[in-house]
Amino acid sequence: MKPILFFLFSLLSFTKGYCQSADEYLHNGNEKSRANNYLGAIADYNKAIEANPNCYEAYNNRGFQKYKLKDDTGAMADFNKAIEINPGFSMAYLNRGKSNSRQGNYEGAVADYTKAIEIDPGFMEAYHLRGLEKVIHLGQKDNGCIDLLKAKELGCTFYDYEKKEFCQ
Repeated sequence: MKPILFFLFSLLSFTKGYCQSADEYLHNGNEKSRANNYLGAIADYNKAIEANPNCYEAYNNRGFQKYKLKDDTGAMADFNKAIEINPGFSMAYLNRGKSNSRQGNYEGAVADYTKAIEIDPGFMEAYHLRGLEKVIHLGQKDNGCIDLLKAKELGCTFYDYEKKEFCQ
């Protein structure tokens, strides 16, 4: 009986290192992203998605790596999938807004930032980016400056410069 228990314990110990969970892959991808290893991060997010196809954070984070690599088509597909899985995930709307903006879809970017704010009314970065879109790309100076002021109230430190640049 002891040899069988030893064998089972050894087998479990051996395989544990090879059976990472989606959360572990997600964590590893985040670490690689922080180290600017975008392709390594994408590989780990792929493994997280393989382990858990409903891991919306992995889709969002993989999309952001693709965004950093200027693969807006791939990024948009991942942000859309993250939103499909979890429509209440505000970060995916923010990131999709950034990609929309870079592609010249400024109205789409504003819509995404607005949705992020609806989900999370204290989302400073969403107010900030929505304000910039309105002021710079859509000619909505007054509304944009209101958003920039709200972002300042939420902790954004760029307001004084942007007020001089856009809101006077």
